[in-house]
Amino acid sequence: MSKKEKKILRSFMMITQISITMLVPIFISGWLGTWLNRLFGTQIIFPFMLLLGIGAAFKNVYILTKSFYEADMKKEHEQLDYMKGLTEKREEAAGEHETGTGTVMMALYYGMLPIFVKIGIPSALHVYFDLFSGVIQAYVFCMLTMTFVANKRNVEG
Repeated sequence: MSKKEKKILRSFMMITQISITMLVPIFISGWLGTWLNRLFGTQIIFPFMLLLGIGAAFKNVYILTKSFYEADMKKEHEQLDYMKGLTEKREEAAGEHETGTGTVMMALYYGMLPIFVKIGIPSALHVYFDLFSGVIQAYVFCMLTMTFVANKRNVEG
């Protein structure tokens, strides 16, 4: 049996379990409410029993779906923890090398210029080297990340 067929069978099994888990408490509490109404000669017990059955049904469905997807949730939390660890490592590495390429480029530029030119031109160059360069780096990083994620999903999916 293929992986896709197993997923379809598992989904069908869950739909069946949810249906049974919802209907049984509602019907039993409805029947019990009707029986108690006849026994005591009242009409008020049935709605309370029906509400009790509906509440029990929803509680059962919650427990069932929680246990059914527990393995998936565990795997998702492991992936989130892994990504969080990567982010923390990247932030630690960035903290060690806080100088960006814009700062390095401006230092090289200042070293080449004579003193009288360093007054007006650096502001325009800061805009390019600090802001534009950072935006380009962020764009390239996002593109590489999306490519990695797309390749990973094609391999697993």
